[in-house]
Amino acid sequence: MVMGWREEFRRRLKSARENAGLSQIEAGESLRRATNTISRWELGKSTRISFDDVMALAALYAVTVGWLIGEEGALDLEEVKVLEAMRDLPQPDRRKAIVAVSDALRPEPIHQSPPLLRVAEDQGSYQADPG
Repeated sequence: MVMGWREEFRRRLKSARENAGLSQIEAGESLRRATNTISRWELGKSTRISFDDVMALAALYAVTVGWLIGEEGALDLEEVKVLEAMRDLPQPDRRKAIVAVSDALRPEPIHQSPPLLRVAEDQGSYQADPG
């Protein structure tokens, strides 16, 4: 029998939470969601879940969004090793590690250099150099 994506998602969601060592209550508190919301997602009784919630769940459970939504081959060997190591950390350290990894993966803000200034010879003033 081929498993549908919803069934796969709910199965992976529950598996990831359990592997993270969290109860539905703890997951709900961390995400500021009701416990019955977590339960309904895991049971497949609610198909309403935002992408922001999926991203938050993945971060909380130390899995990738790709893995959580059922992408085949979403993890390479190095990612699996990192996730296994994170799973073995005590909960406070795991959360710190998740934040550190999230910060490291966040793209650097693009800093725009101030425009170059050149002296306008005829006016003795400064003007922005267009290029």
